[in-house]
Formats: sequence, C-alpha cells, structure tokens
Amino acid sequence: MTARNRDDVRVANSNERGAWTSGIVAVGAFLFYLYSVAPQLQDTAPDDVSWVPAMLWAIGISIVGSIVGAIVSSIAGAVGVTIKGLDAEDELATDDRDKEIQRRARLTGYWFYGALAAAVMILAMLDASTFWIGSAAFMIGSLATVAESGTQIVLYRKGM
Repeated sequence: MTARNRDDVRVANSNERGAWTSGIVAVGAFLFYLYSVAPQLQDTAPDDVSWVPAMLWAIGISIVGSIVGAIVSSIAGAVGVTIKGLDAEDELATDDRDKEIQRRARLTGYWFYGALAAAVMILAMLDASTFWIGSAAFMIGSLATVAESGTQIVLYRKGM
C-alpha cells in the first residue's frame, strides 16, 4: 500500500523500499563481479580465469547488502513517517494489494529464470567453459532479481 500523508506526499511502504534495495544490490553485486573478472579475459583463456572467488564475493555482497539495506530502509521509512507526524504502523502496513504486487513481481522473476535458463543449458550442451556457464547462471539470477524488483516498483508507482 502506498500511503499518503496530510500534504498528499507519497510514502513508500517497506515492500517498495525492499524492491529498490534488492534491485540496487543485485546490480551492484553483478557489476562487482564484472569488474573483478572482465580484466582477466583480456589476456587469459576463459578456462584459466579465476572467477569463483569473485562470484562468491558477489554473492556475499548480495546477501549482506540485502540484509543491511532492508534494515536501513525499514528504519528510515519508520523515522520518515514519524517525522511527518504520521502513525508508522498505519502508514507502512501491508495489505492485499501488496501481496498481489509481490505475487506478480515473483512471477516476472520466474519467467526470467525460466526463459534465460535455456542459455545455461545451451552453453552446457555446447561444452562451454565452466566460466561461461557459471557467469551466465549468475547473470540470470541478477537479471531475474532486477526484473522482479522493477516490476514491483512499477506496480507500486503506476498502479495495477
């Protein structure tokens, strides 16, 4: 639910803030991975690229970033609503619309996973390097997360 205060200023609920956090963290973690691995491809064969540590760091960044981001955005949301003189519990509560938005967003993410997973299977069928298969799988997870977050944000901003 997107709440409106007395001055008709939009207040994002925790689900929308969480979608922003997830999308930003997913993009940031994938960019970190690219930044760590791409330079190695200039003078190293894909089979010899040291990609596993970079991917593990990126996954760790995703996990920690999502947790910290959720905590910070929840606190900031509650403080922001309280500063405006509104009841945080009422303004930031979730309802059936939130559940429907989350359901639709998850479906979008699943479609991305399903459609793009074919790329990983094709790479495996072509006996591609594990670097390319692992990188494709990580990219698919990142894209699906961004698609899910983006869908959620659009539905909150534009309505269903």
